Amino acid sequence: PKLGRMQAALWLVAAAALCRAADDVSADADVETPVIPEPEPFDPELGVQIIILDRVEDCTMRVADGDIIQIRHNGYYDNQQIDSDGGKPLRLQIGARNVLEGMERGMLGQCLGETRIITIPPHLGFDHPEMNFKNKPVPDGSNVAYKIKVVDIAPRPGSLSYALAPVREVLEANIITITLAVVLGGIWYFFNSQAAAAEKKKRRSAAVNTIKRAVGGKKKKKGKND
Repeated sequence: PKLGRMQAALWLVAAAALCRAADDVSADADVETPVIPEPEPFDPELGVQIIILDRVEDCTMRVADGDIIQIRHNGYYDNQQIDSDGGKPLRLQIGARNVLEGMERGMLGQCLGETRIITIPPHLGFDHPEMNFKNKPVPDGSNVAYKIKVVDIAPRPGSLSYALAPVREVLEANIITITLAVVLGGIWYFFNSQAAAAEKKKRRSAAVNTIKRAVGGKKKKKGKND
């Protein structure tokens, strides 16, 4: 059955992610069998099934509806990869339907830095009635599984980070120009301060010499009068 094959693929992905550390352990050593998280049943509210692979202990931000986020992802069907991020994060907005609805639902509440495997039923995946796929990568009525890691959650409206976001974007976009300007400004300041210090020293020396000449002239004049 398709669901059985989907579950097998799901377990294989989870096992591969959790068993990497065992590769360097000798065969005769006592190796603790890795514990693969039990998948949650299909959530009646979200409509998807979730396995949390990498849980974040100190979760500071969770994905919410409307958030603009960046993710790393791979999609699977029947032990075959059908989708990927191409090696770089995918930027999307939750609720904008830039990806499968099942992906969006499964990411709600996901912590920044957390990795999940989300099993998506057909009606929230490639059989979604509102999404017209010209070339679907899976047969009709197929469950698919996506391994997703949230790598960035953009600041939300109303927060200080959101207010400063345009400034940060300008700085990031012009970092080379700004760095060059700072370096050149530092060089100019150094040489200018050196020149100013030399000029100040020269004036001080000239003033001292003027005073010495004035004092010396008075002494000579006084000696003649005596």
